[in-house]
Amino acid sequence: MCHNLNLFVFFSRGFALTPAHYILKLRGDDGEWMCVTGFMNLDLEGYSGLNWVIGDIFLAQFYVEYDLENERVGFANKKPLNV
Repeated sequence: MCHNLNLFVFFSRGFALTPAHYILKLRGDDGEWMCVTGFMNLDLEGYSGLNWVIGDIFLAQFYVEYDLENERVGFANKKPLNV
């Protein structure tokens, strides 16, 4: 069974994701199914602790605005599409 983590916290703000957003179910070379995270650990020389690339798996779930002039990034929940 794949583990379940529903809240990710960055800079004291929580972001809700369901496992369906970030767990990928893949078939290994042996034909067995396995669950892997869509996030990637990154070992950076000179930085201690865990460093993670959250990438499109995370960013696709939120509205993201990049403010280059003020060197900041803003996040907001997406509104559901009424189709």
